[in-house]
Formats: sequence, structure tokens, C-alpha cells
Amino acid sequence: MMGSGKSSVGRRLASGLGVPFVDLDVRLERMFGVSIAEAFARGEPYFRDLERAALSSLLREPGFGGRMVVVATGGGAVLDPQNRAMMDGVGRRVLLRVPPAELSVRVAEGQGNDRPLIADAEDPAHRLAGLWEQRRAAYEDVPHDVDGVGSVDTVAQRIAAVLDLELSTGETAEPV
Repeated sequence: MMGSGKSSVGRRLASGLGVPFVDLDVRLERMFGVSIAEAFARGEPYFRDLERAALSSLLREPGFGGRMVVVATGGGAVLDPQNRAMMDGVGRRVLLRVPPAELSVRVAEGQGNDRPLIADAEDPAHRLAGLWEQRRAAYEDVPHDVDGVGSVDTVAQRIAAVLDLELSTGETAEPV
């Protein structure tokens, strides 16, 4: 879900593991020369097609499957069965579980008006709760569920523990 900390925690996790980090939304914007908001303005199906293409392109890169990489996808990427199958074919999916009320606070603090699915919402918390319900089945299908409430370091440590990985201390990795 938006605001769950996927990008921040993903960068910290990658840094602590000494591996590359990829933010799929950033990759999509670079590949197609369009912002997330611009892509959504053409309709969510259009955006989801770009998202699937960006993910597919990433996973087909030479050597991708032979190395560890932390990838932060958009919160809706797991709605697409093709995306789930592609991700499961090369890695492990982790859900950062954050209650909708907390997501609302985080999104409001981060100027949530740049998030297309809630930009026009009179009540972002209500909209986020609705999105969570719409996505519940796809989220419950994620094999690794981690409490996403807490500091970036704490959540990264929880992910490392669930995946049986050892996290070193250090700076947050720059996205690739």
C-alpha cells in the first residue's frame, strides 16, 4: 500500500545487505518518460500495463536472476497475477502491513496529493481503507507478511529476520 514504506525500507534493506535497490515506480518513469500521475491520468489500466512492462523488463535483464536485488513495487503491482508469477519466479515477496489509519498519517505528512489513487479523496483514510479491502486477497497471498510500523531500521530488520538474512548497519543505499 502507498505509504507503507516500501521505498524507504527497501533502500535500507538493500544497503544493509550490500545489494542494489530498484524502485519500480522510478524505473517506470524513466523507461516511459512519464510520471506516475501522468500515467494514471490515462487510466489505471494504462498505468498497470506500464508497471507490468517495467517489471518484466527488469526481470529479463541479464544476470538479474543470479544476484540478490531489493525491488520496491507499487502497492498495486501484486494485483496482477502475471506480476505475482514473475516475482515468485525470481524472488520472495514481502508485504509491509501498516493499518490504514497509519497509512493516512504517513501519506498526509508526505503530501499525498501526488498519489493518484487518493489525490482527489475528501477522506484519504477512508479511501486507503477501501483500497486495502479491494486488495486484501492479493495482499494475503504474499508469502511474507511483516509489521511495517516502526522505524525504517526496525522494519528492515524484521524483513531480514523473516527472510533469514543478516543485515549490516550502514547508510541507506542510493536507488539504481
